[in-house]
Amino acid sequence: MTSPSLCLRILVAPLLAVVVGGCASSSSHTARAPASPALSTPHDAAADRFPELRRLERAQLRRPDVQAIKAMRSASDAAVTRNVDSSATHTSLRSVIDAFAVRLAEVAPPLQPAEVDPDATAEALRLYIQGRARLLAGQPQQAMTDLRQAAQRDPAAAAPWRALGEASLLLGDRFGASTAFRQAVRRDHADLESLVRWGLLRKEAQDSQQAAILLSAAAAAPNLGERDPALPFIVQWGLGQALWDLGYARAAEEALLQAVHLPDTWRLPTRFGRELSQLARSRSDLWLRLAHARAAQGKTEGALQAALQAAAEPSVDPFEARQEAVRLALTLGRSALAARIALEAALHTEVGSDDRAVALVQMVAENSSLRPLLVRLLQARARRRDAPERAAQAARQLLASIMTSEEAVASLVQQLQADPVNDAVLWALGRRIVTLPPQRQAQIALPLVARAPWRAEAWARVLLTGEAPIQPLLDALRAAATDDASAALTLVAVLEALGRHDDADAALDDAVTSAPSSRLLLTAKAVRLARFGSWKAAVQILQGLTPPRDAVEAVHMGLAYLDAFRPHEAQGLLEPLADDDTQPTWLRVEALGALARSVSDQGDVDAAYAFLDKAWALAPAREDLAALAMRLAAPAGLQPNPQRLRSTLRKLRDANPGAALIRWLNIQDLVRSEQLEHAASLLQQLAAERFDDAAIAQLATVWSRLGAAEEGLDWVDEQVRKHPNVPSLKALKGLLLAEAGNVEQAQRWLQTTLTQHPQHPFVLRAMERLVRDQLRQPQQALDMALRRLRAQPLTFESLVERARTNRALSVPAEAIAALRRAAAWPARLTAAQRAMLVQETTALAKQALEQGSPPISEAVAIFAQVGDRLQELPPVAALAWAELIVRSETGDAQTLARAVLSATSAQRAEATQVHGAVLSLAIEAGKPELAAHVAPIVDRERGLKDPDVLALWAQAASMSRDLSSSLQALAAIEREGAALAIVSRLARVEHKPATEREAVAELAYQLAGTFYLTQQDAYAQLLEFALSRNPDHILANNDLGYLLADRGEQLDRALAMLERAYSLDPQRAAVVDSLAWARYKLGQLKDADGVEGAVTLLRKAIRLPQGGDDPILRDHLGDALWRVGRQQEAQAQWRVARSLAQARLAQGASPVDAQTLKTVERKLEAARLGQEPPLAPLAASKRNTTPNKDGPVGGAQPRLRPSGASAVAAVEM
Repeated sequence: MTSPSLCLRILVAPLLAVVVGGCASSSSHTARAPASPALSTPHDAAADRFPELRRLERAQLRRPDVQAIKAMRSASDAAVTRNVDSSATHTSLRSVIDAFAVRLAEVAPPLQPAEVDPDATAEALRLYIQGRARLLAGQPQQAMTDLRQAAQRDPAAAAPWRALGEASLLLGDRFGASTAFRQAVRRDHADLESLVRWGLLRKEAQDSQQAAILLSAAAAAPNLGERDPALPFIVQWGLGQALWDLGYARAAEEALLQAVHLPDTWRLPTRFGRELSQLARSRSDLWLRLAHARAAQGKTEGALQAALQAAAEPSVDPFEARQEAVRLALTLGRSALAARIALEAALHTEVGSDDRAVALVQMVAENSSLRPLLVRLLQARARRRDAPERAAQAARQLLASIMTSEEAVASLVQQLQADPVNDAVLWALGRRIVTLPPQRQAQIALPLVARAPWRAEAWARVLLTGEAPIQPLLDALRAAATDDASAALTLVAVLEALGRHDDADAALDDAVTSAPSSRLLLTAKAVRLARFGSWKAAVQILQGLTPPRDAVEAVHMGLAYLDAFRPHEAQGLLEPLADDDTQPTWLRVEALGALARSVSDQGDVDAAYAFLDKAWALAPAREDLAALAMRLAAPAGLQPNPQRLRSTLRKLRDANPGAALIRWLNIQDLVRSEQLEHAASLLQQLAAERFDDAAIAQLATVWSRLGAAEEGLDWVDEQVRKHPNVPSLKALKGLLLAEAGNVEQAQRWLQTTLTQHPQHPFVLRAMERLVRDQLRQPQQALDMALRRLRAQPLTFESLVERARTNRALSVPAEAIAALRRAAAWPARLTAAQRAMLVQETTALAKQALEQGSPPISEAVAIFAQVGDRLQELPPVAALAWAELIVRSETGDAQTLARAVLSATSAQRAEATQVHGAVLSLAIEAGKPELAAHVAPIVDRERGLKDPDVLALWAQAASMSRDLSSSLQALAAIEREGAALAIVSRLARVEHKPATEREAVAELAYQLAGTFYLTQQDAYAQLLEFALSRNPDHILANNDLGYLLADRGEQLDRALAMLERAYSLDPQRAAVVDSLAWARYKLGQLKDADGVEGAVTLLRKAIRLPQGGDDPILRDHLGDALWRVGRQQEAQAQWRVARSLAQARLAQGASPVDAQTLKTVERKLEAARLGQEPPLAPLAASKRNTTPNKDGPVGGAQPRLRPSGASAVAAVEM
């Protein structure tokens, strides 16, 4: 496997606190501080391994190493220097506290007292108590609402503001917390809790002056420990750090000395559990600050003791403490102690050394008289047969670091021959050979590249760090490439590392042409094709090379198959090697790591962990193994697993404390907590070790946030002078020049750099940023981005970025093509990759909806592909997909249902919003039939429950006149008991139902009205449904009875229903008319046997409210009067009906009124001519007639529509 890159950006840095271990949570009132172990290695003490050092250490207490003292005295950067007034350096803590405490009013001016109403005070107290209870119950968001109201009602009270600060801290809002604590202190200068927490927040924000004032005021409070037993430690912790930053060395020492003596076990109750835990975790850093404070006062011996204690405390990265201890020991002439500390940092029985630990040993050897002794000790260590091979290898690496150049090169080459994938040894060798002539560099590198050809890229990065121009090295490699395939491979890697992608392609093609049978070059060609997306071509080459000739070739080919996403072929080559105990350990580890990557690409996380565990057993310090495990387990990984993530971090920290990955994560934690100066210092170390692009990019960001571009330029200029061939360093210089305001100079510098490295991604990104941010040329910046992406290997992330860039450039076809490839990416996607794909697809969809480009149909197709790949989408993405389908001309219910169902794994509230929003979209787009068809599908799959959503379903079914969907909607509403809630929003319900069944009946009746004119069978079916739920529904009885009577069907049943309606509401004109019409159909025109005939009932109907203005009732009465021989009265009623119908039509066309007008005019014309008018037939002459009644209830047609009163939908009559 290749060595890990710091480009692995996994947000797990906060977990490092857990890895360090031994501290209480922020909500706890007890804390356990980590114990302070003696300075020792995990398995055997340095003194036991090197008794000579222990004896010499005792002797040097009497006779110091004069050479070390002189060397350290002459070193310009040996002592800790601070540009402060010497009087401040030696000011006591008591004096500083007295001076700062009186300035509290400057930062928190007291609030002017105001009169508060007693009732408001009482209400404020109630709200405060309620908010505090919610805060203690773990509901900070809800608590803040109560606490804000309490603060408004009692403006003089400090307690609500203090509690608001605590809630803000729990929510991660540190700015809000700082503001709230400030308000609390303004109201009560004696509020210690707010004083301390505000002071610590100001220190965290690097406002040391204000932090010192606040914490001094707290320290000056009487009986501090009686207020809270943790307060003295916490106050001195924050105060000591602030005073050190301000240059008060003596005062800082006194304060920090109190803070570091926090008991190992804390069992007393405290309100500062979170801060106590932070203090316990940071004791190593506090001891180190104490060492610096003592050194600044000239107390070198005391500083050394503090530095030793700092190195002994648990820490994420103990290197700084060890480095300071070594420096101080050498300053005192105690070089044996310095050597013991350095060796302990560098030698580990399980792993090798990291670069910084090696540098400590070098520091001792170069600045003391102990070089001969160290050489002897390390030689003996390397020759010990009972020592583990890795421990012997670490000793050889250290030995090489203090040898002469030629001796060191020979030793390191020997180590790399035994383990050619050891990054630490590779870079140690690189630092030695970059000063050698190019031909010599090639002679050393090429045999080692041949041992592990997939390491050519790592070798290229090493070779770029030389001080000489790169061209002689390229010439040397070209000369060797004619006979040596490894030279050609190295040449290609160096050209690629230089950002000369086209030259690298040409060099590889030339090499393959010159040696067409070279298996090494053909495999390299396959790797290159695979990385740039030509997977099929790569596989064709590899299939022609199978089977491999040896184990190294098998690993090389296996990795090539992985790059081409052919995991089964890769596993076939690698699995035999992984289980072969006769193979070198390093080769087995490479095979196991590649197998873990292979099965993880297929989504088999358990199998990946199994391979990783085997690899860790053989090589516990390998960072690439940890990086892969974190890719699996991180929150944004393949299968988030916090427990596995913590285990991985602990394992790496224990095996390789100086691992670059651990240090990188620690730096990210510092950046997030705004400790930017410390982060910048660590980033400089990290960037200068291996010139990783990610570290250099982060350094640019940190310097920008610090406003320290000029300071950064000094460092970069020195690095560029030492390493003129590293493209990312040159790009960093251009960025810093622009940040410092030298835009024209930055532009010239980056243009020159681009001529040297025309396709280097980091350089192109730097130019892109300059063009976009400083030159304000967004279009050119996007073109530069595309140029960069074309030069990069093809990755999922680069595909998504290509889509985003092409979308911004308004090239939708290219954007869609990139997204299609991303959606079809052969490996299993991590959570972060899934989020990227969804975000870009959603953005493309919005552009299609707003601008029409790309076409909506194409956006629907790409969303369908993404939906099929991911299965589950965030609600916003699902809604975007749904809107595309609704707006599409070819959108169908099945596709829309897929979009809706893709979001239903979200929380119920979010799923409900999606359901309602999609139905609303379809209705508002004029496609209610789409909503009516999709709702039953979603209900069948997930079950619709929300009344608002169910109301929208009913609305869509009504608008589209879909009987099946209407009945299903009613069934769902009845199932969920939502009918009363829906009916309560209806605008035109005369009698509000009292029960769910009555409410369901009312909804069925309302739905029925939309079917009256066009689908009378469906109309009748819904009325039947309503009566099945409420047999006493007046209007359902009336309308169904009237329909049957008008058709001349089931007249007895119709008459029964109408008489029932009449008995329930005899004063409704429409009900009376319906009963009259049924009797008319039966020929019961006159009163008989106490039963009112049609004429009597119709006369009664037109006298009732709204009856006289209804042309249909007048027409009915005219027909009845004609049949009983009252022709003149009948004609009079028809004339009134004609006038009413004409008046209605003048107000707006109505099919029913138009039909009524036509009917009465024919009757009047017949009567004028002395002919028989075309009266409505009696049941005896039964025939189908055109309905002449204006729908249910007086002609108003029920309909459903959205209401602004509801967030989702409502129904209105």
